[in-house]
Amino acid sequence: MVVPPLEGNLIFKPEAISAPGALESFNYLKGYLNDRLQPIHCYVEGMKLTIYDSIRLNEAIEKFTALSRQRAIKTTEQNSIVHSAPIQMTFNQALSKAKQMTPEDFQRYKSKYIDYLVTLQSKKYKVIPCVERLAHTNSDMTEYAFMFSIECKSGKILIVHENVHPDRSTLLFVVREASYNNSIREIYDFLQSAEINKRSSLRDKSIEIGNAGIQSYRSINHDDLYSWKQTISSYKNYR
Repeated sequence: MVVPPLEGNLIFKPEAISAPGALESFNYLKGYLNDRLQPIHCYVEGMKLTIYDSIRLNEAIEKFTALSRQRAIKTTEQNSIVHSAPIQMTFNQALSKAKQMTPEDFQRYKSKYIDYLVTLQSKKYKVIPCVERLAHTNSDMTEYAFMFSIECKSGKILIVHENVHPDRSTLLFVVREASYNNSIREIYDFLQSAEINKRSSLRDKSIEIGNAGIQSYRSINHDDLYSWKQTISSYKNYR
């Protein structure tokens, strides 16, 4: 919307400008903040909203500022891959696709995180392609991701969910080998479900793991490649 300046003699009727993709960009920014910022606590009584926490606008601005320093804006084939809206598939369809995947399918994302996880992938299992559904109160989008399975010295399996979008945190799930098949399917279905704010629930440790055989879970950001690798290695080498 273009409006007249507050000061000056220039007066005209506000003009609405059509901008294809603006709503998608707006929803992406909301999703990014929902994923990275802590929730704001409030309550409603007698139709009156009371907010406990302060509105951390400066923190949101700092997040975008830090991101802009880490990664230049690009208009490449990689971005078209990352931002396309994939269609969800069943777990069996994902398993079938996993059998057909080649090294080039991972390299096309030009991600050091994905490349590293490929080197740790267990030979006993397949890297499972998946579609993560990022459902929020006012937005709903899907993004490509992969599920890696890493054998740990403890005898457990570390399932790593890595979204191809570099701004999404890595999700880690430690499961028992005996319940691996059930666990990875439960994780797959959960991350593809329409449940609201799943990543926030994972970060806040508020999901019900039930009988999925999941012993622990957490998320780690892509703030620093070295520390990110150290975290993954600590799980792999823990006895």
